Amino acid sequence: MAPQRTYRPRYQPQPWDPETGYYPEKGITVKTIYERSSRSRHRPVEVPDFQDESFGSSDYPEISVHWLETWGENPCYDGKKDLMLATEAICRAEAARLDLNAVVIRKGLHNKKNQHALDGTVLTYEDTRTGYIRNNTANADWHFTVYMGYDEENLIVQGHIYVAFDSKAPHGLRIMTNPSVERKHVDPGKGHVASEFWTVT
Repeated sequence: MAPQRTYRPRYQPQPWDPETGYYPEKGITVKTIYERSSRSRHRPVEVPDFQDESFGSSDYPEISVHWLETWGENPCYDGKKDLMLATEAICRAEAARLDLNAVVIRKGLHNKKNQHALDGTVLTYEDTRTGYIRNNTANADWHFTVYMGYDEENLIVQGHIYVAFDSKAPHGLRIMTNPSVERKHVDPGKGHVASEFWTVT
């Protein structure tokens, strides 16, 4: 088995609680996000060409939603328009709750999470098949990984929005309404929450 490795980020995200009333003034740009993603995926760094937002919304039309992830690369969607609509609608509603105007979906619907060392660094391993360094993952509750901010050039927080499949919900998916019951994979010391965010700078 390949030896464990750790990756230490250039910054240490801090938990962000909007209930405190503190909102970071300055965040990071879309270009910075894409550069980080390109490096982790071993792809050339270039200015992002986001997928066009194909679904508008009569609710919160002022909130823009962009996808960093390509839908076709996420098997959860697999052409399921309802899940794509639900993802955008849930993200818009959460941004509106936080009084933010832009969402970048880094990774859509998924149920895996990175594993961390005690100091917060991400545990990784070398994929012997490809030679790439990959993150160690474990099971997680269904969620989206997102960036949110004032606009696409000033994204101030990153986080997770936890969701549940529900045939009674619009498009069959909703944000968790009772996370103390619905959350099944919560790390020690963390709360059973429907969403959680960290600063990006």
